[in-house]
Amino acid sequence: MVEAALQEWWTWCDTCQGLVASVQAGVCQGGAPHTAGTMSTYLVAFGSTATGSQAGWRMCGKCHMLASEAAEGVCFAGGGHDFTESLAYSVPAGAEPADAQPGWRACGKCLTMSYTGFGVGPCPAGDVHDHSGSDTYSFLPNTLAGGQPGWRRCGKCLTMNLGAVSDGICRDGAPHDFSASSAYCIGSGGPLEGAESNWNWCHRCQALAHGSPSFGGICHDGAPHDFTESATYGVQIQPPPEGGEAGWRRCAVCNQLAFNSSGVPDGLCVGGVPHDVTNSPAFTVAVHAPAEPPPPAGPTLTLTESADVVVVDGSAFGSSAAVEVSFIAGAVTTKADLTTDSQGAFHHEQRPVMAAPAGGGLIIARDQGGAAASGRLRSFVPAPTG
Repeated sequence: MVEAALQEWWTWCDTCQGLVASVQAGVCQGGAPHTAGTMSTYLVAFGSTATGSQAGWRMCGKCHMLASEAAEGVCFAGGGHDFTESLAYSVPAGAEPADAQPGWRACGKCLTMSYTGFGVGPCPAGDVHDHSGSDTYSFLPNTLAGGQPGWRRCGKCLTMNLGAVSDGICRDGAPHDFSASSAYCIGSGGPLEGAESNWNWCHRCQALAHGSPSFGGICHDGAPHDFTESATYGVQIQPPPEGGEAGWRRCAVCNQLAFNSSGVPDGLCVGGVPHDVTNSPAFTVAVHAPAEPPPPAGPTLTLTESADVVVVDGSAFGSSAAVEVSFIAGAVTTKADLTTDSQGAFHHEQRPVMAAPAGGGLIIARDQGGAAASGRLRSFVPAPTG
């Protein structure tokens, strides 16, 4: 049994914006099944918590959404979430890994995880999700152009490890050190042209190692690596991936992929001696380079905050359309009814204002045709009146 790994079938529902374990299943808004917003899937770690990730996440057995176990929350299927048979998941929080998709937030009302890049989805607790007190979260796409993301190089043993699952165990008995690592992608899913196949992931030490279940090299404690449930990986020899990092070799003792380049001290192998890269091919590993974000599609909000006024400028809404703007700060919601100009834009100045509570505030603007945009207030929010 694999106690810690990455689940690869999570996806995004374009109805509720939530992260769900499967589409056309579970329960979404109005009791309907979740719908697939894209064919892309995401990787979610379970069973362990890597540095930079937050534990305490579960899959609800009724709605199939990823939700915080901090409280019962509110489920689309009615009542609270049911985590009875869920695994223990962890999610990257705070600093966003270079190879992960940002823009995910937790709703303070229903406690589910949802994507905010296309607006704010409907909440089972009523109205839309409230992300005003949420941390920043991100998820690894199941595949990227250079292969599977989430791989990191340990600064001590210099080997490649699946750091998205956990920090693993290094040759010195302590966790691997990924603090100075680039974000790497390893090709997976079958034979790859120009790559050496038969590479596997050891779920005990998190290393990428070459071999078969009958001999999988030497793990951190002297036992063979355990490739149970590993995907099939290939490491590139020729042609090298564009923008890839050369200098990787296969150790003849531990069978792990180790960095061995001029001017770099040798990494640690079994017994604290350097890796033996004699007769190893020269490998090149893809380094993830984040693409430029696309321009936002649909309505957008531009916010300006000061101690005197909060200014909201909206664009790309319906022409001459009625727009309701909601300012949400904790349990207090302030609303303003506006009308766009012929270009679908509006300008609104909200007074009086006060210092924002912890977590700031949320602004949601929605026109009569259903077009919506959202933004966050960090320093000031509307003051209660009346």
